[in-house]
Parts: sequence; structure tokens; C-alpha cells
Amino acid sequence: MRKFKYLTVLDFTSGKVCVYSLSSWKRLEMAESARYFNDAIEDFINRHHCVKDCEWMVHDKKPELWGKDLSYE
Repeated sequence: MRKFKYLTVLDFTSGKVCVYSLSSWKRLEMAESARYFNDAIEDFINRHHCVKDCEWMVHDKKPELWGKDLSYE
């Protein structure tokens, strides 16, 4: 599976965009299939947001544009 470095979450409830680093996520390294990868991501999102009220994507490059309300963790 392709190695992604970042998770970006668009939270419609709070109106915020949050970016998380995936570099230390051991669970993602163990995810052998796309289904388990998606489950691991959505479990994480549900701990910090409500996944049903969010859109998310994983990507390799750090976002270049930052606004004052963009949360990077």
C-alpha cells in the first residue's frame, strides 16, 4: 500500500480544516488492504470529529497554503 504522510479533515460541524501527520501511526503500517486503511483512518477521525459530518483525504505533500483557522497537528 502506498505510504501517505498527511490526513486532511474538512469538518462541516466546526467549519475547520485539520491536517494530521500520519508518520507515527503504527496501525496504518499494519493495514494491508484499503478497507482496513479506511477503517483505521475513520476510527481516528471519530475520536476527534464526527466522521459522518466530515470529508477527508490522505496525501503525500504537506499543504502549502495555511489560513489562520487551519489546524495542523
